[in-house]
Amino acid sequence: MQASKIHYGLKQASRSWNKRFDEEIKRFGFAQNLDEPCVYQKARECFANEGLGEAAFILGIKIYRDRSKRLIGLCQNAYMDKILKRLKWDNSKRVISHARRLT
Repeated sequence: MQASKIHYGLKQASRSWNKRFDEEIKRFGFAQNLDEPCVYQKARECFANEGLGEAAFILGIKIYRDRSKRLIGLCQNAYMDKILKRLKWDNSKRVISHARRLT
């Protein structure tokens, strides 16, 4: 019974995370792009250049870039590791799953 409750909760986890992220990023003055809801934007002149370099993590998400290929990616491994540790599943067998585009 407990396992089914955990799995049911996982179905809603991404929506809950997205809702929380949306609220937090908007607190920093970002606006959601109307054409692409996963993209947030903020005017450049609002940023103070303090020489901190590029962001590597934001809200527990790793940011990686490949400027030569003009790619940017996000990785939630640290967040997932934190959740697995809290559930005491951190020693469980890992399976790699690749995202695919739904058409």
